[in-house]
Amino acid sequence: MFFALYLGLTFWIPIVQALLLSDIRKANAFFRFMYQLPTIMPAVAGVLVWKWMYNPDYGLLNYWLQFFGLGPYMWLNDLNITKLAIVLPAVFAGNGISLLLYYSAIKSIPTEILEAAKVDGASPWRRMWTMLLPNIRFIIVIQFIAFMSGVLLAYDNIYVMTQGGPAGSTTVVSMLVVNTAFQQSRFGISGAMSLFMFFVIALLTVLQNKISAEKD
Repeated sequence: MFFALYLGLTFWIPIVQALLLSDIRKANAFFRFMYQLPTIMPAVAGVLVWKWMYNPDYGLLNYWLQFFGLGPYMWLNDLNITKLAIVLPAVFAGNGISLLLYYSAIKSIPTEILEAAKVDGASPWRRMWTMLLPNIRFIIVIQFIAFMSGVLLAYDNIYVMTQGGPAGSTTVVSMLVVNTAFQQSRFGISGAMSLFMFFVIALLTVLQNKISAEKD
């Protein structure tokens, strides 16, 4: 469930930002700098700010939503929306490093090809689907593999937000490993789960390196 939410709500954002940024001529460097600002803030500090915003009694989100006749919502205590509440900060935080990778890949496409497509009457939408995205497909695949590894290893933001609650609905594999070892003292089972995660991440890393080597 977390993977589906992260994939549907966050993975494509840096791609769209890079596509939009590549068309900006004036103040391009300024916008690239601004996109990196969220990465300066420590991740846990940002999560704590969002946790305060989610507070059902005095949080800003419920305060703003009341003007639209919505809420109040128990963001981190409602089984129906807790997972969404955990993923939502990543939507607004973006990913500055991924943005720069996509932007660099787009800028490496020969401008003559894009200009020729414009002369032939190709719309921006058609140019994006037939020229831009196919030419950065390699970067997208590499970033997707890294994205899967990041989701599998997610821990800090979920622990700070909910500690795996409510009713264990946000307990991910990495948190389950820690809880099994240090709360239940079942070190053997915890070690087995850790080993399984190690092989999964190792497989993804080998796949990523193999794709990179083939590209070179």
